[in-house]
Amino acid sequence: MKLELQSLCLALVVALSVVGSVPITAPAQGQQTPIAKIKSWFAKYDDIRRQAQMNPTERAKADTLLAKGISIVMPGADKVESAQLFQVLESKNSQAADQMKQLALYPETADLHKGYFKYFSDAASLFGDYLRVQNNIMTTDPVTGKPLMGQLLNRKKNLEDLDAANKAMDADLRNQFGIPPYRY
Repeated sequence: MKLELQSLCLALVVALSVVGSVPITAPAQGQQTPIAKIKSWFAKYDDIRRQAQMNPTERAKADTLLAKGISIVMPGADKVESAQLFQVLESKNSQAADQMKQLALYPETADLHKGYFKYFSDAASLFGDYLRVQNNIMTTDPVTGKPLMGQLLNRKKNLEDLDAANKAMDADLRNQFGIPPYRY
C-alpha cells in the first residue's frame, strides 16, 4: 500500500512537471477570439448576406408588386410574377439560414450570428407563407389555426425591426473591430 502511494505521488509529480513545460496552444477561457478569425467570420457572413439579398432589379420588382396589393393574389401576370419572386426569396433566405449554421460561433459575434440566423429563417418562412396565401387566401397557420393573411403584415414589421436591430449591431461590431461597413 505504501509503495503504491509513493508510486502514485511520483507519477503525479512527473505528470505535473511535464504539463508545466508544455506550451498551451488552446486559448484560455475568457480570452478574446483572434482578430483574424473575427475578420474571416465577417467575410463569410458578408458573402452569405450578399447571396441572400435582393439585387436592385429584384428590389424594384418586389416594391412594385407589393404596392399593387390584392392583385398579387388574383389570377394574372402579377400573381405569376410575384409567385416566382417569392419562391426565389424563400429559397435564398433558407439557404442563408443554413449557411449561417455552418459559420463558427465566436463570443464576440454570437448575438449578430443568432440575429441574422433568425432573420433569414423568419424571412424564408414569411415568403413561403406569402406563397401559401397567394395560392389560397384562406390558408391557416398550422400551429395556431388562425388565417395566415392576417399575420403577414405584423410578421413583415417584426422582420423589419429585427433587420434594423441586426444592422445596428453589425455597425457597432464593425466599428469595434475595425472592419469596413457591409456593401452590396
